[in-house]
Amino acid sequence: MTKYNNKFLNTYYDGRIRLDLIPDVNLSAHKTVTKSKLVYKRYVTVDGRYEDCEHRAFHIQAKQNSSARIMISPEILFY
Repeated sequence: MTKYNNKFLNTYYDGRIRLDLIPDVNLSAHKTVTKSKLVYKRYVTVDGRYEDCEHRAFHIQAKQNSSARIMISPEILFY
């Protein structure tokens, strides 16, 4: 029988800004370090909504819902 990795069940890509997924302690730390209340850069889409990288919400949900361990490989380089 094949084992499936269920770490990404109940997760979805979401391009909206999802500050509700980020713990308050992290938002406070960001504001302290940057000395700014601005947590994200405002990118306005064609229809006037703000957007974010859809992978951020996907990975945060996987960590919160399934304790997924996610990292960026240092061996993947983009030119």
